[in-house]
Amino acid sequence: MTSTLFIGLDGCTFTVLNEMVRDLPGEGITMPFMKKVLENGVRAKLRSTPNPLTPPAWCSIMTGKNPGAHGVFDFIRAEDKGGEVFWTLYDARDVDSEMIWSIASRKKKTVAALNFPLTAPPPDVNGAIIPGFIPAKHLRRNTHPRELFERLKQNLPDFKPKELAWDFDNEKQALEALSPEDTANWVRYHLPREEQWFKVAEYVLANDKPDLMAVMFDGVDKIQHQAWPWLDPELLTENREGHDKAMREVCREYFANLDGYIERLVTLAGPEAQVFFASDHGFTASTDVLRINSFLADLGYLTWAKNDGSEQALRREASDFANLDWSKTTAYCRTPSSNGIHIRVAEKPGDPGIDAKDYDTFRDKLIADLKSLKHPESGAPFVADVLKREEWFPGP
Repeated sequence: MTSTLFIGLDGCTFTVLNEMVRDLPGEGITMPFMKKVLENGVRAKLRSTPNPLTPPAWCSIMTGKNPGAHGVFDFIRAEDKGGEVFWTLYDARDVDSEMIWSIASRKKKTVAALNFPLTAPPPDVNGAIIPGFIPAKHLRRNTHPRELFERLKQNLPDFKPKELAWDFDNEKQALEALSPEDTANWVRYHLPREEQWFKVAEYVLANDKPDLMAVMFDGVDKIQHQAWPWLDPELLTENREGHDKAMREVCREYFANLDGYIERLVTLAGPEAQVFFASDHGFTASTDVLRINSFLADLGYLTWAKNDGSEQALRREASDFANLDWSKTTAYCRTPSSNGIHIRVAEKPGDPGIDAKDYDTFRDKLIADLKSLKHPESGAPFVADVLKREEWFPGP
């Protein structure tokens, strides 16, 4: 029997949940089951990792350790070869700490973990793992045990593996400027995806009855990236018509569906199961955009790579990674979501980067430069604080 059910809601925040459980004029209660959960359970704000990103935050939840101990800080890691920097997505092999799925397995408990990042390739746990955040072509071979994938194909009439997988080109839309039609389609795109993960979770919970059952729904985060104006009560307009009305309705459809999935899983787990919910980070509106690499370039910390027209240069320029002249770059931000600046330290004399003995002095100047940046209109400091790695990421 399942003794513990854990439901992850990526990017979920009480800003939205509180509204979804209220009886609003003309809308009613969007999430009636979650309303019961909040009324009968306990809740509190959970502090995310210092860089509140999906991979390090979920990894901290799964390991109970901070990024300095588990070793995951971003979506991607970089191999700095001096004259070139190579980018690779983090995966389970980069995690330096044991996850709860393996810990429970060692204690002779059965587990199931569905749609969590950094679980591919899957560890040999006593139960099931279907990783999230991987492309469709890698899903079958990263499902543990392999026969689970075949069971799902045979027993779920509408099983669509592609709905479970990440389409990396499509996922880029989360951070792009979209037309009204594409914005609505972005939300609709996640309706069947969440339904697929629910059906898989329902099947595993009903048939395998793991001691520890965990599933993560990531659509909350995805739709909020584009639909926040129709979810944040501070931004909602009255007497919505046209696109505003349609967006509000499709957003409520998503959360109403999610509420039904949650109710079904909690009911299936049984009255004796302990049920936990958690999110990896919160959400809010953006008021300004700071192109930090442009600022660093203006101060001479980095130099943009020149486009020589080659296929490699064109591919790099079109990517989301920093396209830089590495021979002239000492500090840079890797991607739009990195939430950090990396200082390059030369491994040996003649290599690009600063001398190791100059690190503290260099960093102090960089911090001072960042704190000197002022908002062009208000004159207020643009950077509220700068966190040092050894203070906020203790560990090896």
